[in-house]
Amino acid sequence: MQETSNSRIHRLIRNFLQDETSALLFERALSDPTPYNQERVDYRFRAFCREIQFIAYLSTLIHYHAIAYDKRIRAQNAHCPLRLDAPLDDEGSSAILDRVAASEEIDFHSDALITLEEISEHRAFYHALRLLTDKEKQILEKVYIQNFSDTEIARKLGVSQQTVSKTRKKALAKLRMSMKEGRDFCQSTQNTQA
Repeated sequence: MQETSNSRIHRLIRNFLQDETSALLFERALSDPTPYNQERVDYRFRAFCREIQFIAYLSTLIHYHAIAYDKRIRAQNAHCPLRLDAPLDDEGSSAILDRVAASEEIDFHSDALITLEEISEHRAFYHALRLLTDKEKQILEKVYIQNFSDTEIARKLGVSQQTVSKTRKKALAKLRMSMKEGRDFCQSTQNTQA
C-alpha cells in the first residue's frame, strides 16, 4: 500500500513539473529559497491538486450518471417492450408480425439476380470483391442490390440478424482496406514513374 501511495505522489509531482510555469516556479524556489518563492510554488501545487480532484470528481459523476441512465433505459424497456404480436391500433386490426409475414416471398436463391462482380466496373473494386467469402458477397448483394434488410436476410439464411450485420460490416471493412491498399499502391507507382 505504501509503495502504491509513493508512486502516486511521484506521478503527481512529475505531472505538476511537466507544466512550464510550475517547473519554472519550482526551479526559482530551489535556487532562491525565499518564503515568497516557496509560497508561490505551494499555491500553484495546491491549485494543481484541486484541478486533479475536480477532474476525478467529474469523471466519477459521469460514470455514475451513465449507470443511472442505463438503469432507467433498461427499466423503461422492461416496462414497455416491443411486442411484434401487439395490434397496431386500438381497434385490434393487424399486428406488426402479421404484416411482415404477409409480405411477398422472394426467391432468395434465384439465378436471375445480378451479382456484385457483374456490376463492378472499377478494376480495384472487382479485385477487392474477389477477397470476400461467398457468404459475405451474398449478404452484400442482398443488402445493396436487392434492398433486403438484415432481418430479412437473417430469416432466409437461418442465422441471427446480428450475424448478418457483423458479416456485412466485416465485408465492408475488407473492401475499404483493399481499395485503400490499391489506391496507395497506384499512388506510389505514379510517384516512382514521375
